[in-house]
Amino acid sequence: MRTQTLIAITLLSINLQFTIFNCKAQTYFNVDFNNDSSMWSSGAFVHPFEDSSGYLAVGNLPMGGGPVYTRFLRLNIYGDTLWTKLYGNSQYGQYPTIGNYINIGDTNFVFTGIFSPQSSDSSQTVFYKIDSAGTVLWDIKFGDAGMKTTPSDIKATSDGGYIITGWTTGWGATNTASSFLLKVDNLGNEEWHKIYGGGSFREAFSVEVTADNGFMMAGDYYPVAGTNRDINVVKTDSLGNLIWSQNYGTPEEDNPFAYITKYGTTDDYILVGAIDIVPGNILADFQGYIARISGVNGVVVWADTMGVVQNGTQDGFISNVIVLPTGDIVGIGRTHYQSSTGAVDAWIVKYNSNGNLLWQRTFNKYGGNNWNYLVDIHQTYDNGFVLCGDLTNVAIPEQNLWVLKLDSMGCEIVNCSVGVEEPPSLLGRAGVGIYPNPNNGKFTITLVENEQQVPIFIYNLSGQVVQQLNINNNAIIDMSKQPNGIYFVKVVQHNKV
Repeated sequence: MRTQTLIAITLLSINLQFTIFNCKAQTYFNVDFNNDSSMWSSGAFVHPFEDSSGYLAVGNLPMGGGPVYTRFLRLNIYGDTLWTKLYGNSQYGQYPTIGNYINIGDTNFVFTGIFSPQSSDSSQTVFYKIDSAGTVLWDIKFGDAGMKTTPSDIKATSDGGYIITGWTTGWGATNTASSFLLKVDNLGNEEWHKIYGGGSFREAFSVEVTADNGFMMAGDYYPVAGTNRDINVVKTDSLGNLIWSQNYGTPEEDNPFAYITKYGTTDDYILVGAIDIVPGNILADFQGYIARISGVNGVVVWADTMGVVQNGTQDGFISNVIVLPTGDIVGIGRTHYQSSTGAVDAWIVKYNSNGNLLWQRTFNKYGGNNWNYLVDIHQTYDNGFVLCGDLTNVAIPEQNLWVLKLDSMGCEIVNCSVGVEEPPSLLGRAGVGIYPNPNNGKFTITLVENEQQVPIFIYNLSGQVVQQLNINNNAIIDMSKQPNGIYFVKVVQHNKV
């Protein structure tokens, strides 16, 4: 008979003095920002300043049921507001799109937004440049008058310019909507634009610059009425000429939002979205979908789904992932409980480079049937994460811009659960003890009623064996050369694992 006993251990700082003088302390906050002039506001993105002085959060703020303004908030490292600014005009709406901006290295930023006259059901793409004080340096508009040209993402190009993607009903589109690429120089002057149609409609929500200086767009494709939408990725050359187009997902109606991120220095890309894996359902039951795909031909290297398979429950990524220096992947998304409370929980998830889930956290600040969305994430100076989005508080009621600062394990408080527990009954039954736990890199393993040597295996969160040894009754284990984190101990004893 073989049973499996895994014990989690935590290695803390190896040298307290070294930690104090060589590591930056983690900061935590979970704040939302209301406004006396509006019951509704939303988040677009957040920037962590490299000098660790705090953050710039940007969002949307409608005023009096009319125009929508761009909202800037400067925060300190604890999430306290230092100043706020609004930008816009009472005659129209002008506001940023979510989850995209570029820090161009001289304390200035560029991002895209939407210009929408109040008297017209039309929109244009706006290309903003601002400084770190929230001053708008330019806002340049693109798109046919009387049509809709909605941006979704922007990236810097190797020639110092920028590539913008989204969807449009103009620029010669012959279907309901076509995705587009818009290339501009470093001053915001248009160099070219191209549309990508076919089917009933095609939308792009994310763009990435590829290893060959071409472009890759991720979004959705709807072939014809009566069929189902798929996640779609389009690869072009540096001038926007189509190289290949590939669909991902299932024969069911997949969630239209999809996002693409280049994986480090490779020519692989991380594609995320949501897919429907249960045929013939009445309510949507999307699961989060993450895949590593080849930039050469779009072939899937690995893929994973996450979330609960339950009619009326939607899980899905809702922004680009970030790739950490370690090669691990961190993404954000949401779970929508359509069939029960109607609540939306936000979440953050971490995968390793092989597509193995490491941990996941969920957030619903005010509980109950409130809605919580995270749309942007960045790693911070202390190796934690800062996230931006919006949430509701139905008790008031209002919707507010939301900024969340977490540690490197995705926790909003010190020593939160990391999804690993040690049931006392299991430890007692197996006759295995570990102490202290957590520890500083050295700990003792004790085996009860053991008279022969047994093998011990210690694994990291990636499943790699970092140490192996044989012991009798007890042994002192030295892991001081291993990185701080969570490890698993596997003990083979009495013909059991």
